[in-house]
Amino acid sequence: MKKSLWPAAVVEIITDTALVALPADLIYLWFVGGWYDPYLAIEYIELFLLFCLIGLGVGRAVYFIARHRR
Repeated sequence: MKKSLWPAAVVEIITDTALVALPADLIYLWFVGGWYDPYLAIEYIELFLLFCLIGLGVGRAVYFIARHRR
């Protein structure tokens, strides 16, 4: 019997959305001045990692869609 794709797809959609939306929200707060770190080096490292998380979320979504289009 074939397993349903829906439970895995729902989890994938939620995690991919969280990997894009949550870092984007923190980056938005940084741009408007609502989030800062007293040490600039730490702040820039955190910003770099937030952009990496967004890239990871988008990459996972693209991979998931490409894998299930076949």
